[in-house]
Amino acid sequence: MACDLTAGRKVPCKDVIGGIVRAWFIDFGELGTVTKTADEITDMTGTITALQYDLKGTNSLETAITSSRENGTTFFEETLTLTLPKLSKEDNKELKLMAFGRPHVCVEDRNGNFFLCGL
Repeated sequence: MACDLTAGRKVPCKDVIGGIVRAWFIDFGELGTVTKTADEITDMTGTITALQYDLKGTNSLETAITSSRENGTTFFEETLTLTLPKLSKEDNKELKLMAFGRPHVCVEDRNGNFFLCGL
């Protein structure tokens, strides 16, 4: 079965600002029921506890797409790089808990777009 392409892309206007302003961390499995339409979240039900991190400086979200012809699989690897100034011992404890877990992360860019990672 062929997967036909459906659209191209022109060079966009220079009317956007790069960077990330906020990130919310949500424990894995706490998103409740997520409804997606055309790869966009249109509804979420359930009670969600999201911990907000306000960001400043150099922060980025990159997505690498890897396909294997041999296995017939494709997966997306999202890398979130955050600069967190003035870390305290309490911050380090929380970061350790994040590293041990598998949190979902919602990222807001400087243009008001939201991206949910780890769904």
